[in-house]
Amino acid sequence: MRKFIIFFLLFFATTGTIGQERFVMKKIVIPIDLNDWKTDFSACVKDNILTLRNSVLYQDEEGRTHYTNTEKITGGILAKKQFFLENNLCSQAWLLAYRGAGLDLYCNGKRIEKSRRLPSTAWHIWEIPPDLLKKGINEFVFSGNGVLLIEPSLYPNRSARSMDGGKTWDFDHLGTNNGNGEYVVRLRLKQFPEKGVATSKIYDLLRLAGQSPVNGVFISAENIRLICQSLSPLGTSLSFQYRTGDSMFFEPEKWTEGI
Repeated sequence: MRKFIIFFLLFFATTGTIGQERFVMKKIVIPIDLNDWKTDFSACVKDNILTLRNSVLYQDEEGRTHYTNTEKITGGILAKKQFFLENNLCSQAWLLAYRGAGLDLYCNGKRIEKSRRLPSTAWHIWEIPPDLLKKGINEFVFSGNGVLLIEPSLYPNRSARSMDGGKTWDFDHLGTNNGNGEYVVRLRLKQFPEKGVATSKIYDLLRLAGQSPVNGVFISAENIRLICQSLSPLGTSLSFQYRTGDSMFFEPEKWTEGI
């Protein structure tokens, strides 16, 4: 299920007078400007609407290494990179390899057309037919004559090399240093991520509602509720978080239906 978490939209706060049991609802409308919102890598503002990005990057290495930490692929030496996909459904897919010139690629046993170099970078990219991807482990095997870079692992044992043309694979000894790590190979899918977060700037509810008491009526912080109207496709949900003082509270209501 896709989920979009956003902060601070529309609040209701209770009001009352000292010595009275009657409380009335005070509607507080927050003036939302999407230019004031901050998003993570999975969310964005598009056409003045908060939305999930239609792109997910799968990466198992940290993105830091030395240019001499390489795997030389030639003859019977092959390299394999695995990606675990919980969701393989996408409209487009690309595999990217750093310093991948001269390499041939197989995706789950199927040969992929020749790569192209991304301008002004050392990355080489292959377009992967989406129907070759599957839920679970997807294997990409490199052969030919070329080099891959090796970096420390975020998720270990997803890169391996073979010294005998693919008959056996070693996940623990890679490159000229026979060290451990992951090949700098990444997979980008045109699909929506599982979750995205957008955060608004901080709003002072008391100031918006009027700090000064009127006729002895004070604004209290009791029974604050979040209200939102959203367009949520079937199978998605929208949840809210808001902060009061030093604590974080989670609104129990969720909007899970929509067209």
